[in-house]
Amino acid sequence: MARESVKILKKKLMNHNQPKSVFLCLIFTDMAMQKCGQPFHVHVGTKEFMNVLVSLLHNKDLMKEIHNKVLGLIKSWGERFEKDHDIMPLFSDVYKAL
Repeated sequence: MARESVKILKKKLMNHNQPKSVFLCLIFTDMAMQKCGQPFHVHVGTKEFMNVLVSLLHNKDLMKEIHNKVLGLIKSWGERFEKDHDIMPLFSDVYKAL
C-alpha cells in the first residue's frame, strides 16, 4: 500500500500545471511522513521520488513557496533520517548535496 500511495504522490507532484495542487501534495507528503512508518519512508526515500523533489527545485516557473517547502522537507527529512543512512541513504545524501 505504501508503494501505491507514493506512486500517486509522485504523479501529483509532477503535475506542474497546477501549482496549488503541487503545494498541497507536498504538505500531505510531509504529514504522511510524520504519521506513517518505515515502509512509507522507504518508498519516499527512493531515487525516483527524491528526483521529483529536486526537479521541482529546478523548475523556475513554480512559486517560491513550493521551492521553500521542498527545501524545508529535504532539510527536515535529511536530519531526521541521518541515523538511518544505511537503510534510507538518499534523505541525508540529497540534503547534503543541496
